[in-house]
Amino acid sequence: MGGSDSEYEMKRTARLTIILCVLLATAGAALVAYRWVDGVFRVRMTDNYEFKRMHTSRGEVISISPMQAEQQAKGGAPGPPHYKICFSIDSFSDIPLDLQAEYAAAESARNIKEGPQCITSRNASLPASLKPGDTLEVDYLLYGRGIITVERLVASGQDIDAS
Repeated sequence: MGGSDSEYEMKRTARLTIILCVLLATAGAALVAYRWVDGVFRVRMTDNYEFKRMHTSRGEVISISPMQAEQQAKGGAPGPPHYKICFSIDSFSDIPLDLQAEYAAAESARNIKEGPQCITSRNASLPASLKPGDTLEVDYLLYGRGIITVERLVASGQDIDAS
């Protein structure tokens, strides 16, 4: 019977060792998977942040042209003068390097196809203060696939009233 008890203890120890090894391997695999998922999640959150924050770049005024004053009401007095300001964005240096080439290429293609970006402004002092070639601060949001939306222009510290 003594051999049988010893054999039983060896089998029991072997089973416990196998169970312990399986548990440790499972825990190790779970830790590796967690770290991988966490890394992917952090990268996606960083990318998502870039699409939610305002980016700023330098731009250049291409042209300024007055627009027809709109009637406020039927037979009413004309509204404030409007100006169409067209500009180009010089660079996308405010966004991560891996996105800069995509947005620069998309902006270049859009300029070739549609011409420069333009906004409408009601700022009456614009023609006196801006001229083609002047530098602007362009605030924009990223929308993916090279698409941006210009949210604000600033010239000489003055916000250009975009409508």
